[in-house]
Amino acid sequence: VGNSSLFVGANIMFENNSFNDFNNSIIGVGPTVQLFTPINPAKDVHMTNGISADYLFGTNDNGPVKDDISGLQFTLNTGLNVPLNENIALSLIVPIVTHTNLEFTSQDENSSFKSDATDIFFFKNSPVKIGVRIDLVD
Repeated sequence: VGNSSLFVGANIMFENNSFNDFNNSIIGVGPTVQLFTPINPAKDVHMTNGISADYLFGTNDNGPVKDDISGLQFTLNTGLNVPLNENIALSLIVPIVTHTNLEFTSQDENSSFKSDATDIFFFKNSPVKIGVRIDLVD
């Protein structure tokens, strides 16, 4: 944002798990805010700390049982930002706390259930992420 060390952007996430007749696919989209702190003398490599909020949607297919998935996910994270050139940087995002609230609704809409989970550091629902940051504003 301007010449400050605050980054405001968007997250896009895709996750797919499959095993035999089971297939689970989730897409997440939402805003992210990151605060950049230089950690090297040239001040181009940064430690990042931030928060992300994503709307999640997808499907859960387990043989004859098919569910639609929707929900929200909030993540407090830390990480690194390493520039490759003026407009592109690689990012490493390490979740500190992730809270996920999902609703599974059968595709025939006869049943549904909700799932709430809070993960701290490295758990199944809070993986370390590698990403690309693209600066579209010059």
